[in-house]
Amino acid sequence: MNISTIKIYSLLLMIIFLLSNNLSVDGEKPPSFEYIVVLRGYENRNIPDIYESYYKNYLITYKISYTGSKYILDFQRRCLGGYTYKNLLTTTIRSTIGTEGYGCGEYSIKRMFDDLSISIYRVIDPTFILPSIYTGYQGIDMDSFSFLVNVSKVFEYKGLPVINISTVHVFTGEYRGKPVNGFYKTIEYLYAGLPFPVYYDINWTLFIDGEVKFNIMFRAELESTDLPGIVKVGIQDEGEYVLIIGGFKDVNIDFKVTKTSKDSGQNIVIHMDNSGSQYGYIMITYRNITLLKDYRPNMILMKPPVELQVIKPNSEAELIVPSGIETIDITVKPTITGHKETSSSYQTSINSNINTTNVISSETCVFYLIIIIVLTAGALSVTFYLRKQIS
Repeated sequence: MNISTIKIYSLLLMIIFLLSNNLSVDGEKPPSFEYIVVLRGYENRNIPDIYESYYKNYLITYKISYTGSKYILDFQRRCLGGYTYKNLLTTTIRSTIGTEGYGCGEYSIKRMFDDLSISIYRVIDPTFILPSIYTGYQGIDMDSFSFLVNVSKVFEYKGLPVINISTVHVFTGEYRGKPVNGFYKTIEYLYAGLPFPVYYDINWTLFIDGEVKFNIMFRAELESTDLPGIVKVGIQDEGEYVLIIGGFKDVNIDFKVTKTSKDSGQNIVIHMDNSGSQYGYIMITYRNITLLKDYRPNMILMKPPVELQVIKPNSEAELIVPSGIETIDITVKPTITGHKETSSSYQTSINSNINTTNVISSETCVFYLIIIIVLTAGALSVTFYLRKQIS
């Protein structure tokens, strides 16, 4: 075998080595990663007291990346224009809002975090995604509020496995001697691999003495993303709370539950060990307002009623939760899912059966195509060499 042939084989081996170490397969990412979610939505706001309402379109992009030491949340909300309406007695005047006009333009924010859980929680929070939460009324005394939470099993939304978490906050109070009541409804589709929101539906309505004084509706749907389509996830419904365990397809999380007297009273600590090669998480969504209010006394009404902890590959983490959570079955394992939505009601439990979805990413196709080309080139080189030797 001559020197030229050796060089060819060395080059082929180097190419194969580089491909196997740098190409992403089935959505897997190297340690320094970046995920981008783009949503297109609208906001429809009506404030009868000031005789003005408007409709605006938005393009929303949030990018979560990891530099190897810090997690970066890069959020942008760009107004695409819309209309404003002013009611003057019996006449309604509609004016066009340009992309750079009053109340439009672009808003962006960039933050660095040590914990991926914090940056994900920020985009789960509907008050973060909305242009603003402004009722137009100050000094409302809240007497009481309650909420209902519904969590779906995993279904498919635009090619991604997602979980539907919907909440309804109902409150009562008083404003300048008049009775106040209202509601705040949210629907979010959270990507099941890591709970990135890929769909929002928000309705915030305030009544004073029986009349609507403020209403805002906001909806944003997924337009594009580079999130992988294969995940592991499981849902365990315990009535007062719902336990969601998930991660990318190569996550492997084990659990241990202990009690602690940290802070005030006795709490539960969930220890997590991820022996897999990808990120995972545990999220607890509460249905019992008393349980959550006692544990988080300064809870803001519109904040999502969840606790979230993301765990890195080949590492350990823990999540401290209220003492009422004592029935976590630590023997269950996440399930790989990804079936299409078939009904409006979803309830499921985590089980140990693992079913892999038949999804092959474009990166995998490119990877295999290049490997085939490289192997074909190698075979041709060997054939040429043998023919040369025989001749």
